[in-house]
Amino acid sequence: MRLGRITLLSAAVYCGAIAPCFAADAYPTKPIRFVIPFAPGGGNDLVARVIAQNLTEAWHYQVIADNRAGGGGTVGTQTVATAPADGYTLLLGYTGTLAINPRLYPDTPYDPVRDFAPVALAASTALVAVVHPSVPAATTKELIAYAKSKPGVLNFASGGTGTGSHMAGEMFKAMAGVDMVLITYKGTGPAIIELIAGQTQLMFSVLPAAVPHINARRLKAIGVTGLQRSALMPELPTISESGLKGYEAVLRYGILVPRKTPTPIIARLGAEVIRIMSSNDVKTLLASSGAEPLPGNAAEYAKVIANELDAWGKVIKAAGIKP
Repeated sequence: MRLGRITLLSAAVYCGAIAPCFAADAYPTKPIRFVIPFAPGGGNDLVARVIAQNLTEAWHYQVIADNRAGGGGTVGTQTVATAPADGYTLLLGYTGTLAINPRLYPDTPYDPVRDFAPVALAASTALVAVVHPSVPAATTKELIAYAKSKPGVLNFASGGTGTGSHMAGEMFKAMAGVDMVLITYKGTGPAIIELIAGQTQLMFSVLPAAVPHINARRLKAIGVTGLQRSALMPELPTISESGLKGYEAVLRYGILVPRKTPTPIIARLGAEVIRIMSSNDVKTLLASSGAEPLPGNAAEYAKVIANELDAWGKVIKAAGIKP
């Protein structure tokens, strides 16, 4: 009987030691919740749903897109931070929730490094600088020269404090050394409408919202905010190449899980996300929203998060931005 107990104990210890491997081999064995910390319909929603659909097809278990909007992405992000670390709750990470909010709001209820394990980089999206047709500038150099000739006169619109449109404008101000006035609206839609009406003169907008107005000549495009030209407007130069070298304001998306999720599960998830985002079909689909695939492994995504925390933290501090 004693020998039997020893044998059973040894077997239990052995099984416990290799359980994570078995878990990864079997994973998934049930549906997965994929939390999107924003309302349906935006670029982040498209990225997440493309990944969810492809994971569902590959694994034959439903990956359920769960939009948890609120607090500029804080509500949904916090939901995943406190979820079980078993691989069955995923988060769509975003520059705003992982790098801007924690630096802007001291009471952010999660830590982007301490509370999450990066799984994979997924995609990125640049913005486009657009001006009202009355602004006598067609290039980045001309816009900077005009802004410097009229300090405090040029108004730039944003869709809210801490949004990509706001932060891209603040970075432009700092790097170009110009004095512009921020006008904040409750969303991109109202901001675009007021820009077209001439209430403001400049905005850094998501591409899909601006392109129809650029084509209709209601707005004038100056340049895109990435270091590479956008597939949605390949003829339009970047701000960096057309007058403000090194300027880059890009929003990045990736997948994260709660911090203590087993490494083998993270590796399997990451490999699948990279496979999905490397597909030409996905590239074509995302192009319609101005996004581009940016497949990268967990280590690369961790580095991106650290770099963005540092970069946007400096912009927020230099501009004196308050919640």
